[in-house]
Amino acid sequence: MSDSRAGIVFYRVAMLCGILPMTVGVAVYLLYEITRWDSLPLIGMFTIRGGLVSVAIGFVCVIAYAFKRHAVGQLWGPRVGKAVSVMVLNIPVCLIVIILGINSMTRFTVVLENEGQETITRFEIEGPGVEKTIEDVAPGKSKSARMHFNNEGTLVYRAEVRGELMEGTIEGYVTGADGGKSIVTFSDTAFSAQRTEW
Repeated sequence: MSDSRAGIVFYRVAMLCGILPMTVGVAVYLLYEITRWDSLPLIGMFTIRGGLVSVAIGFVCVIAYAFKRHAVGQLWGPRVGKAVSVMVLNIPVCLIVIILGINSMTRFTVVLENEGQETITRFEIEGPGVEKTIEDVAPGKSKSARMHFNNEGTLVYRAEVRGELMEGTIEGYVTGADGGKSIVTFSDTAFSAQRTEW
C-alpha cells in the first residue's frame, strides 16, 4: 500500500521544516561574510528562533506521518528516519553557524596598502594578545592580516622600509568584542591608518 495523500503532505512539510532553517541560516551567515550588513546578525538571531519553531513543527508532522502509516498497517519506513535525520542535523549546523558568525563579527582585519615606490620589508602589528607580521609588500601591492583581541588596548605597528624603522598607532582603542577593518597606507614618507566599514 502506498502512502496516503495526507501522509505525503505531512512528510513533505516535515522535510521542509528541517531543510528551511538550515538553508536560511547558512545563507544569512554567507551574506554577512560578503556584505557585512549590520542587520544580518539580528536576522540570524530571528532565524535561530524561527528554526526552533520550524523543527518542532517538523517533528509533529513526522509523528503524524508515522501514525498515518501505522493506521493502514504499514511500518514507519525510511522516510521517517530521513525526516528525523534532517531535523536533527539542524543542531550541529546551527552551532557551527553561530561559532562562525561570532568569529566573523569579532574579527579585526588590517589591510596594508603600499602606494609608495619602496618595498615595505616588514610590518609588525601588535595589539591586546596579538602579534602579526606582514612581509615584503611591493609598490602597488597590498596584504592583510586577520586577528582577534583577547583584551582591550591599543593596536600599534612597527615597520621597516629601506632599512629605516617607523612606528605608530593603527587604532587607539580595541577590545575583544571589536570587529572591523583598518586600512594602513604607505606613501614613501609615512604610514597613515584609517578605520573603515566592511
